[in-house]
Amino acid sequence: MRRYFCPVKRKKYTLEKILVTGYAAEGKSVARQDGKVIFIEGAVPGDVVDVFVSTNKKDYGEGKAIFIHEYSKERTTPFCKHFGVCGGCKWQMLPYAKQLEYKQQEVAQNFRRIGKVALPEMMPIVGSDDTIHYRNKLEFTFSNKEYTVEKPAPLPPLASGGFLNPDDANRFSSFEQGANLLLNNRQQEGINSNMSEDPLKVVDFISADERGDTSHDQHAKFYSSNNDNEKGVLGSSNSENLFAVAENKNPPLASGGRGAGGALGYHVPRLFDKIIDIGECFLMDDVNNTIRNSIRSFALENDYSFYDIKNHTGWLRNIILRNCTTGELMVNICLGYEDEAATKKLMDFILQQVPAITTLLYTINTKWNDTIYDLTPVVYHGKGFVEERLGEFTFKIGPKSFFQTNTRQAEKLYGIARDFAGLTGNEIVYDLYCGTGSIGIFVSKLAKKIIGVEVVAEAIEDAKINAAINHIDHAEFFTGDVIKICDDAFFAAHGHPDVIITDPPRAGMHEKLVNKLLDIAAPSIVYVSCNTATQARDLGLLSVKYSVEKIQPVDMFPHTHHIECVVLLRLKETDAVI
Repeated sequence: MRRYFCPVKRKKYTLEKILVTGYAAEGKSVARQDGKVIFIEGAVPGDVVDVFVSTNKKDYGEGKAIFIHEYSKERTTPFCKHFGVCGGCKWQMLPYAKQLEYKQQEVAQNFRRIGKVALPEMMPIVGSDDTIHYRNKLEFTFSNKEYTVEKPAPLPPLASGGFLNPDDANRFSSFEQGANLLLNNRQQEGINSNMSEDPLKVVDFISADERGDTSHDQHAKFYSSNNDNEKGVLGSSNSENLFAVAENKNPPLASGGRGAGGALGYHVPRLFDKIIDIGECFLMDDVNNTIRNSIRSFALENDYSFYDIKNHTGWLRNIILRNCTTGELMVNICLGYEDEAATKKLMDFILQQVPAITTLLYTINTKWNDTIYDLTPVVYHGKGFVEERLGEFTFKIGPKSFFQTNTRQAEKLYGIARDFAGLTGNEIVYDLYCGTGSIGIFVSKLAKKIIGVEVVAEAIEDAKINAAINHIDHAEFFTGDVIKICDDAFFAAHGHPDVIITDPPRAGMHEKLVNKLLDIAAPSIVYVSCNTATQARDLGLLSVKYSVEKIQPVDMFPHTHHIECVVLLRLKETDAVI
């Protein structure tokens, strides 16, 4: 007898007056309701919120806060007027010390829950000296479709103790009336807590990052087993409802020009064709605002068309900025098609407005996607690249080069990796996923030889140039897959590694590479990661032969949930190569 199984479709629903009891991971907080773990966007521990649960599984749910009844005392005043709409610095409502605390907590949870290996005491996270103006690279997008909301999304500014700043009381009072009116109108239309669609379109705080191998099933098990005594629901409320609730009103604009309008800024999280028009951004110093706002005004005055991603029309596409600690500034303008006269007019205007620009380029991009790595930027002014310094080393950065976006924190990160490597001048160091050679070059003065391996050929060419600029003649860089390159013949030619430094992408190391590292059995591995969940997974796989000796989290990106972490692994004595 054939059996048929039908998937269970669980309804979306709203939970009211939920106490947010802790921080989970990846910017989400956690609450518990009737034994089920709820992961919440747009709330912080201590908030009392209404949550629209859009993902309803047996053991856990995912949702977003749509109403705040009580503010957490942990909150502070966001400093950016785009907070709550832009998906960038979405932790501005938390004091920086609290951000670091939650990041440290996430690393510990991931290593304990996913890695499941013996761990030393974790070192305190290394915070950033600069919490604004810390990025050296920004990219802005032109669009003929501006993302707008019916009312400006307000900031939830709080003074000490969790109370609103007096100066903002009037502004919030008026918005509260609008939000409540919207809620009442929608309820009169028949929407209730058991509806199957989102009743209130709220600002999406989530960036479109890769999640790696983390899963909410694992998170749910962790919180169910570790938070049995937490109370999840409050039955009363005596504070104002002040969360930014607004319908998404995004009428398409025409192809550009003064009359039609247009936006220049950041992509809306999870909406590929809408752009948030950014007036002020704190990620880079004020030069980014001068460049972006000047170009926008000039484009509108001259009726230049903004790109339409759906119809693949429009002239202005992207602005890419690289602002270095050396004082050099590179600007690359991406255009949809050739227009010699308009290009010259625009380029001359930019140079006149911002004479500090040392390299100005433009790139013609007729493709459907925004990547420029298969295109050829044209140098309009300057030498075509900028130079940046990490410690005592100089790096050449072209318009297509990869380079750490927080220079000062990169120095700290690489310094930790160098210290963990414990170099004495006699070691052969293999730098895997070496990119443009920055880590290998940074540790080179304490190593006998540097061998860098990277699959991207252009990055290897940059690495060779950077080694030459710094007069490093004991570093060699090779294009290819580590799994295929590192065979017996390669070791015979270049030496067996004493230390391996690996800095993989967010997805972590491929299992085949992990197995290769186990075969190589270098005495030490320094694992640098931008995703502690996949790093923890890999540590579990490496534990067959390696023990974890040191763990050092590093905050490269203040006001976001992203974390870097450096781990030192030592080959167990029973597995040491004799």
